[in-house]
Amino acid sequence: MQVGDVVIPIGDTVLVCGCGSYDCAIVASVEPFALASVEADMLWTCTILPGDVRALCQAATDVVARAVKRYASHASNAPLIGSKQPEKGQA
Repeated sequence: MQVGDVVIPIGDTVLVCGCGSYDCAIVASVEPFALASVEADMLWTCTILPGDVRALCQAATDVVARAVKRYASHASNAPLIGSKQPEKGQA
């Protein structure tokens, strides 16, 4: 599997969010594994594993760019595991 692959859930896996479900997703990152919806309104970073989906084809360039941008936005705002965060009021 590689960034930009269109994937579908297999087995009992369902691509869901609070407001609905999705038929497919785009691989936005391989390591760590992350999927984004085609419109990049949803991001799965912990609940879906590589073995839960099957790659079908490569998405169009604009769709891949949107998915990667969505993941990058999330990753830049997430604290690093094991990193010391500044205490409240300090930066």
